[in-house]
Formats: sequence, structure tokens, C-alpha cells
Amino acid sequence: MPSTTSEKISNLCKLFLKHKLDGYLLTSSDEFNNEYVPEHLNRIKFLTGFTGSNGAAIIASNEQHFLTDGRYLLQAKGELGDGFQIWDFTDVASERFSAALQVQTIGYDPNVLTKAQLRYYQELLPEVKFKPVVPNLVDEIWSDKPQPQASSIIHLGIEITGISTADKLKNLLSNWDDKQ
Repeated sequence: MPSTTSEKISNLCKLFLKHKLDGYLLTSSDEFNNEYVPEHLNRIKFLTGFTGSNGAAIIASNEQHFLTDGRYLLQAKGELGDGFQIWDFTDVASERFSAALQVQTIGYDPNVLTKAQLRYYQELLPEVKFKPVVPNLVDEIWSDKPQPQASSIIHLGIEITGISTADKLKNLLSNWDDKQ
């Protein structure tokens, strides 16, 4: 089980050859596009040690870049150390970033990026080919991944919802039958 960031990144980079990649894009969001993700989906924290809620890492064999917003620039510098070049989302120029990043093909998990987010990275790196890769490569190296935490269903009364659960289900099923 890899314990240091450099060991984890090394293990991630070993998967690049198999997928014909030069690098991998990892964001702090999850499959539900949450900014605040549960521990078992906090891939960026596992890989890099970054604990903020907004960031993206581009990992290549010989370079690591991290983008975040102004809230987290100092935090990223402290948590990521010297191995990462830190960029501000709002201040990164495409030409500067493209020149700093020496990759041709970047893999990404299409389940965690919206079309708009992917377009942002494609515009930021117009010379780079973005390749969807499933499953998420970080999940492949995360051997001690925490289990999802179970939580209870919260029942909201009719005074809040305006319609009972039974009526909602009846409406749903009647609409379902109409479409079959």
C-alpha cells in the first residue's frame, strides 16, 4: 500500500502506458458533481494530500500541476509541497499553462467532469488530446479506500412537502404506466 504522495503518483503513472496516456486529470469533484465530497470519493485528497474543496491536479510522469481558486492557494502550497506547480484558476493563461505542461494525451474520468469543465481544460490546453478513461485510475491504485458511510433517510412531513409520500408514489407510478 503506497503511503507517500510520490509513491501514489508513481503507481498512478505506471498505469499511463496501459491506457496510452502522458498524464491524468483529477478534480476534487465526484460523480455527483459535489464540491464537498465524502471521504471514499475524495480522490484528490488521497493522491495529493490536498484537503480543500476545489482543485484539479494534472499528473504526468515528470511533472505535477495543481489548479485551485484564491481561497486555497496558500493551503495548496503548504499541503502539496514542492512537487507541484500551483496555478490560480482565475489567473492561468492558456499559453503559459500549455508551455509549462509537456504532455500530448491526458486521461480523465468522464463520470466526474461536466461537459463545461472538460471544455475549460480543452480550451486551457488546446494542443492536448483528452481521453476518457474508465474506471477512474486513482480508484485502481487506492487499495485501502474507505467504505461509503451509510446514513438514514430523512422523512419530511406533509407540512413541509405539501403532498404525502403515498400520493407522490401514486403520481409517479401513474406517469410511469402512461409512458410504457
